[in-house]
Amino acid sequence: MKIVSYNVNGLRARIIPYKTLHAFLSALDADIICFQETKLSKQELTGDIATAEGYEAFFSCTRTVNKGKIGYSGVATFCRASITSCEPCTSGVLPLAADEGFTGLLHLSKRGEIEGVDRVGYYDNVLNMGMTQEELLQLDREGRCIVTDHGSFVLFNIYGPCVQPDDTARMDFKLKFYQVLQCRWESLLRAGKRLIVVGDLNISAYPIDSCNPGPHFNSNPCRKWLRSLLSTNGGLFTDVYRAVHGLKKGAYTCWSQASGAEEFNYGTRIDLILAAGSCMHTDVVSSVECKGFAHCSLKDCDIMLEFKRFKEDSTPRWSGGRSLKLEGSDHVPVFLLLNKQPLVKPHDVPTFAARFLPQLRGRQQSIYAILQKGDQSMNMVDISLHVDSEEGSVDKRSTRLLKVQATQKFKTKVVQKTSQTNLTAFFARSSGRNTVLMNETLDNGGVSGQSQEVRGSCSNAELHDEDSQVQYNFETSIQPDDSTNEYNCTDMNLESKLSPLKSMDANAKEKNAQAQWKRIKDLMARRIPLCRHGEPCVARIVKKSGPNHGRGFYVCARAEGPASNPEARCDHFEWASEKSRST
Repeated sequence: MKIVSYNVNGLRARIIPYKTLHAFLSALDADIICFQETKLSKQELTGDIATAEGYEAFFSCTRTVNKGKIGYSGVATFCRASITSCEPCTSGVLPLAADEGFTGLLHLSKRGEIEGVDRVGYYDNVLNMGMTQEELLQLDREGRCIVTDHGSFVLFNIYGPCVQPDDTARMDFKLKFYQVLQCRWESLLRAGKRLIVVGDLNISAYPIDSCNPGPHFNSNPCRKWLRSLLSTNGGLFTDVYRAVHGLKKGAYTCWSQASGAEEFNYGTRIDLILAAGSCMHTDVVSSVECKGFAHCSLKDCDIMLEFKRFKEDSTPRWSGGRSLKLEGSDHVPVFLLLNKQPLVKPHDVPTFAARFLPQLRGRQQSIYAILQKGDQSMNMVDISLHVDSEEGSVDKRSTRLLKVQATQKFKTKVVQKTSQTNLTAFFARSSGRNTVLMNETLDNGGVSGQSQEVRGSCSNAELHDEDSQVQYNFETSIQPDDSTNEYNCTDMNLESKLSPLKSMDANAKEKNAQAQWKRIKDLMARRIPLCRHGEPCVARIVKKSGPNHGRGFYVCARAEGPASNPEARCDHFEWASEKSRST
């Protein structure tokens, strides 16, 4: 049995290169696939994103809009179903029971009872921790946990909270999150269950798991909590990757998305697989020698580096003076391969499965929902109405009528979206001022000869800094040629077309040119600095709260890497002008 865990950083975005969800799941080639950070709201769980032939899916989406975020976390577990859905299953791949969250409170009925006969259970210790139901619900409302019982083990799919070092309130949330989660784990272990915990825990346990541990690495309270769980410190859980690979260095699963750190493998290992519980041996001799469930069930575990964004033959982040952004998730999957697990009693699909969601139970919510997908190039909207047997049937004539109405609405929408103003109307006489765009390129601290003479009565100039190119936006009070009532866009001779400028006094023209040249020189003084590699820096803005919030600065544009590597980002840092501070 193969289990894969993958922080996808947006499930819909990861599906796009594979065209379909089924193709994406097939590429991961596993019996159970656990996704984190799906970034989906419950309303977005449509058939193309939540169901795939041959798999049963279980989703947990965020229920909070804290800080204006909607659909920002989320986890999903896909289990391969090797038999038809109408038959009871005996495979340990398809779960016997499933929970959303780890407190059980997301399944409360109106009478205050946890409803559903196919829940994993063992919530009592969590509910008696001394926290109110509302406090416990706050931990479960962000869509960070799916629990599935596979008979021989219980699987936890976790997306741990990410916390900035100075955010004390969020750090308190993260500590409570893991303390309550640990209480649930201990309840299951006392009941004789075996546990597998996978996911992005947003914690690296030891300095070997981080490219840049820092002086306060060991004092982090969440890191202390994780270490207390591990068998290396007397805890009940085995870090499966370390059990297989020992003290292997450079084993990272996540890299900074902003700095392109994958190029130099400058990352962290925060996507973990933990296992705990008693061994599965039935004979006394083997059980005495066995070190537990992880020891007798483990076959292999590794990091799936083939899913990295940066490949060996990729173009470097800094190429020809342009910073390249890596596409894809900033994580890679990790997998666990187990020995063959025992069969379980025949069972049906748990009612928490995605197939039982109202919008996925064979009904189309509305024609309007289909027509919203206007980006797809289709000539006709095909609407299939599936009605449960107890609700009766829909006659073919009604279905045909719906198809025709949907087609007409869609075509009308396309015509409205593709209408465009013609060139003559675009360049027609306007009572307002017309804009002339002049692009000049910085060349060794100077400006090309053509930019030294500026014609026109200019009232505004803007600087757009991108790839060492300066764009000046001059607004001039000029009128089009009266004889044609429009501009000839293909004629680049401004002298012939901007005839009103010829009537200007020579002294006024010279003063205007001098004023604009002075403005250009002022802009040149604010040019992009060079780093220690002799390459243009990249501009950044301080987003961290504090006295420098919103202030701009310049750093080396190369990918982040170890200080010992001269090809990696250098330590150049320079504050931008005070004028760059946001107001």
